[in-house]
Amino acid sequence: MTLDEVFKELTVFDDCRILENSEGNFSLESRVTERNINPYGTAHGGYLYTLSDTVAGVTAATMGDYCVTLQGNINYVKPAEKDDVLLVTGKICHNGRKTKVIEVNIIDQNGSLICKSTFTMYSVGKISE
Repeated sequence: MTLDEVFKELTVFDDCRILENSEGNFSLESRVTERNINPYGTAHGGYLYTLSDTVAGVTAATMGDYCVTLQGNINYVKPAEKDDVLLVTGKICHNGRKTKVIEVNIIDQNGSLICKSTFTMYSVGKISE
């Protein structure tokens, strides 16, 4: 499955734009829409977690491996509001043979930290060219 196919399958990525896709780093921009908010009018935690988990997986893939999530931890720091533009960045912290640890940060258009997470990913195979 290509990166474009992954994003087409998940509607949470309807309003996303890839900003960086390099070895060990991946980032995208996403706008909080009406579909992504909770009853309190802020970005739903599941939306933020899905963004973080997917960015972690794609960041791991930049190292040449298909990976699945073994563990994910997220700290919600500040709420994101409807129409906020979020920058979601992933960076490899550990690139082992079978496991990878990725740190993901989400910040808003004002530079405020929305959430910080770490994911342990497990390699299920090499991405063939």
